[in-house]
Amino acid sequence: MKEVITPFWTGICKVLPALIVTAVATTLINSAHAELIKVGYPLNYANESVKKDMRLAISYLIKKALERDGVQVEFAFTETREETLQLLLSGRIDIAEIGGLNYATLPVDQKALLVPCLVPQRAEEPLETYILLGPAGETMDTLSGKRILTVRERYRGLSLAWLNSIAQGMPLVLDSCGEPSEAVLQTFFGKAQACVVSKSDFSLLCELNPQLARRLSVIATSKPLLPLLLVHSVESASRIDVPRAIETAVHLQDTPEGQQAFTMMKMKSFVRYSPHYVIDTEDMVNGGNQVGLAIKGGGVDNVE
Repeated sequence: MKEVITPFWTGICKVLPALIVTAVATTLINSAHAELIKVGYPLNYANESVKKDMRLAISYLIKKALERDGVQVEFAFTETREETLQLLLSGRIDIAEIGGLNYATLPVDQKALLVPCLVPQRAEEPLETYILLGPAGETMDTLSGKRILTVRERYRGLSLAWLNSIAQGMPLVLDSCGEPSEAVLQTFFGKAQACVVSKSDFSLLCELNPQLARRLSVIATSKPLLPLLLVHSVESASRIDVPRAIETAVHLQDTPEGQQAFTMMKMKSFVRYSPHYVIDTEDMVNGGNQVGLAIKGGGVDNVE
């Protein structure tokens, strides 16, 4: 039986090769002209295994999730935020993660070259509230010359700056430890007279051990401060599609790779930057008291 080819299918057969060629050519052209976004990320972690995990989470998982949405990205890893910032200001990268304290203390002329765009969110809120904890009856006045523990986090400088601002010229002796739980437990058992931790970390620890809240008192509480943010240069906005990159970043937690990366990075998501996020940090820096802190162990580690 002879097969009959209708005019419709004859037309499709004629144009199909052209459609395929056009689609392939378009894909190749778009790929060739895809904007390569260069992102600076400081690996200022004290622990080498953590540093290795962060590099893996960012250079593989985050990169894979971004590129699936057509955002081509290249990461430049540095040892300090200052180095990352200099790469950005010199035009060698487009976007960088810097500390909130770094941003708040930038000279006006340098700050004018940067546009905040994203904030890494670690807890329920993008900002961090710090608390100074001690045994019942301990006050700022009684802490003079006593051992106060801080946590060796990537933005430890922010908690130190807040402590500076409330010390009112009082000499403080600071020591550091690796985890919030260690700082709280050493204070709980009397090995330290006080500690500075985030309010969210202490709340979580109290859920696990309610005795902590009964035995330790909050001596002082900071305003919500900005630990970290991502900024892009004004100049890079003419070369890369910043809105698209931001839109992709805020939905990373909806992807399997993004979820896995954020678990490794101990964060929940990226949120869009809002100007009010940095106000209290800038106020603290501009109005804070400059105090000489005595740091045990030969210097301040992991500060901005």
